[in-house]
Amino acid sequence: FNAPADWQVNYERYRQYDLGAMFVEILVALKGPDASMEMWKIASTGVNFDVAFERVYGVAFATALPIMAKAIALQLGQS
Repeated sequence: FNAPADWQVNYERYRQYDLGAMFVEILVALKGPDASMEMWKIASTGVNFDVAFERVYGVAFATALPIMAKAIALQLGQS
């Protein structure tokens, strides 16, 4: 994860690990571990992450992101 400079200024560096783990948990909960691994496999071939996400999950990442962010915020006790 190469967080943008403004993100790194506002958040502790460890957040990339716990938030990343929560993100992966959501991906696995949606379609199982095989789907999550397939998405990363596709992305590793040079395909844009957003394209790989949509191929596997059938929805644009930009559409899914606010829903996933809300789920993570609720898990962290924020609304």
